[in-house]
Amino acid sequence: MEYNKTSRCVRLFEIRRFYIILNFLKGIEKLYYDAKKIADFVIPCEYGVSRDQKLTIGTLIVGPLLQRILNNLESTRSTHVPSRVFLYFTSESCLQAIRNTLTLYSR
Repeated sequence: MEYNKTSRCVRLFEIRRFYIILNFLKGIEKLYYDAKKIADFVIPCEYGVSRDQKLTIGTLIVGPLLQRILNNLESTRSTHVPSRVFLYFTSESCLQAIRNTLTLYSR
């Protein structure tokens, strides 16, 4: 009889803990999606609002990275190594600046 009460208390505790964790995760998930909606709006405007601002700021940010890419491409063409791999790690904001620079410069 005593074991049954203890077992029931443990089971109720586990169920309650599960619901607390589940509700917490649902709250975190909603918070994440709300933050993502704000970020999706703010990040494109982070590096300028007008076309000229986006091009100027994007060029200043992306210039060194694009120069490094060009230097790597030229060094690959000048040496007779069969293949090379270059990895570039950057943030989403920097990718937005690259996109702005490439799309606005081509117009």
